[in-house]
Amino acid sequence: MCFNLIALSFIVITLAFSEKSTGYDITVLCVSICDILCGTYLVTVISANTHYQGIFYTQEQHWRGTFFCHLAANIFSMFTMITPSMLYFGTYSRYLVIKYPFEKKYKNSKRVWIAWSVILSVGLCVTLLLWLSYRFVENTSILETPLCTLVGSTLGSITKKVQTGLILPLCTSICVATVCTNIFLFLEVRASSSRSLGNKSLSDRDKSIIIQISIISVSNILCWIPSSVVYLLTLVLSQYPMSMLTWTIIAVVPINSIVNPSLFLGMKLKHAVKSHSGDKNKDT
Repeated sequence: MCFNLIALSFIVITLAFSEKSTGYDITVLCVSICDILCGTYLVTVISANTHYQGIFYTQEQHWRGTFFCHLAANIFSMFTMITPSMLYFGTYSRYLVIKYPFEKKYKNSKRVWIAWSVILSVGLCVTLLLWLSYRFVENTSILETPLCTLVGSTLGSITKKVQTGLILPLCTSICVATVCTNIFLFLEVRASSSRSLGNKSLSDRDKSIIIQISIISVSNILCWIPSSVVYLLTLVLSQYPMSMLTWTIIAVVPINSIVNPSLFLGMKLKHAVKSHSGDKNKDT
C-alpha cells in the first residue's frame, strides 16, 4: 500500500503540474485522488492496529471514539460514494472519445473538470451530512467497529440505513454499467481498427486499450460486487459474520486502488519512454 501511495502521489504531482492536460489526464488525476483516499484510510486503520498491538482489547472502545477513527470513517464513506461514479464517468468519456474521434466537445478538459467537481462536491456534502447525522442527531460518539466505518448493523440507526441505501444501488448499478460500457468500448475499438486498417488485425495501441479495458472491468467486478453483497446483508440480517465485513473492507474494496495506480503508472512510464525515444530520433 505504501508503494501505491507513492505511485499515486507521483501521478497526481505529474498531472497537476502538467502544462497541457487532456481530458483523460484529468480523469486519471481525479481517480488517483480517490485511490489516495482509500490508501489513507487503510494506513490509518493499520497504524492504529500497530499502535495498540497487545493492548487493543482494552483500548478498542477508546480508539472507536477518537478523532482519527471518525476521520477515517468519513474518508472511507467519501471513497465509496465518489469512486464508482468517477470510474464510470471516466469509462463513458473514453467510449465517447473513441466513438466520436472528431467531436472536440468530448475531449474538452473544462467539461471534464466541471463533471469531476460536481461528483466530488456532491460526495463530500453527502458524506458530511451523514456523519453529522450519526454524530449529533443520533448522538453517537463511538463507532460500531474498530474498522472505523459507518458500515455495519443498520438496526437502530437511520443514518446507516440511509448510507447503505445510497451506496448499495450506486455500487451495483455503476459496476454493471461500467462493465457494459467497457464491452461497447471493446467493440468500438475493434470496429475503428477494422475501418482504419481495412482488416481484422489490431494495432499495438488498440491491443493496449483492450488490455486496459479488461483489467479495469475485472477489478471493478472483484471490488464492487462483493461490497454490494455485504451492504445488502447489513440491511436484511440482524447478525452477520464480522470477519466477512473485515476482509471485504481490508482486502476486497482496495482492489481498484491497487490496480489503478499500477496501470496508470505503467502507461505514464511507457508514454515517457516513447517521447524520449522520439526526441532522440529527431536529434539524430
